[in-house]
Amino acid sequence: MRGKSLKRSLDALYRSYDFAGRVEHDPIIFPKKYRDKGDREAAGLVAAVLAYGKVTSFMPVVERILGSMGESPSAYLADLDLRGARRALHGVSYRFQGPDDILALLYSIGGLIRRRGSLEGAFMAHYSGGNPTTGPALAGLVEEIIEVDTSRVFGRKEKPRGFLQLFPSPRRGSACKRLNLYLRWMVRNHDIDLGLWKGVSPSKLVVPLDAHIARVSRCLGFTSRKSNDWKTAVEITGALRELDPKDPLKYDFALCHRGIMGLCKANLCKECELWN
Repeated sequence: MRGKSLKRSLDALYRSYDFAGRVEHDPIIFPKKYRDKGDREAAGLVAAVLAYGKVTSFMPVVERILGSMGESPSAYLADLDLRGARRALHGVSYRFQGPDDILALLYSIGGLIRRRGSLEGAFMAHYSGGNPTTGPALAGLVEEIIEVDTSRVFGRKEKPRGFLQLFPSPRRGSACKRLNLYLRWMVRNHDIDLGLWKGVSPSKLVVPLDAHIARVSRCLGFTSRKSNDWKTAVEITGALRELDPKDPLKYDFALCHRGIMGLCKANLCKECELWN
């Protein structure tokens, strides 16, 4: 009975969520500016990996980066003029990423597009529908990105921490919040998501776990794990999959919003509308 009651409550929150209003304050607004699939993939990855910290801080940085690419980010990256890009991005940095880290981000994405034909092609090269989640494919994608030779950018083979911070991996235990967000954009075809990658089942996606979703999920009993890591993200997703086996991430929006708005109060679970 508890599961049915919780599903009714979460479904009601989902139906009442203001998706149209969220777009204007969400990094998905950047890939939505383009019509071409490849451009949406490329702009989406740039936006997603830099989507941390305050929205008002990273949005102008992403806008400046994408603005330097012209009308087709995918074509720009596939044929990246390193010298010209360095001039265009002079002085552009964001928190842990300096100008060279951002330049290497673009250079690596371009290398992947040249090698696989598209970012979807790169992901699908590692994807198997037989796996319970997109985790193995995501790990493979990350490894392939990191393997791109960026010595022309950094002047050495070693990659600095600022660049590596953009591409965490499930194999290293990271929850991979921003990359799972990107996969949600690419795979789900409902609400604000783009639904570009038809070969991946939404049921395989893993929730983009942040502190807000983790707090609410612990209150709801979706996980008892203390760390916000990959195992916790998978465990929470498994609980959501029991509520909707085909589209567990439909609840991502409601849970995240509830956490951000401070509606989840510690030690007051029995007073929460989700328990009634």
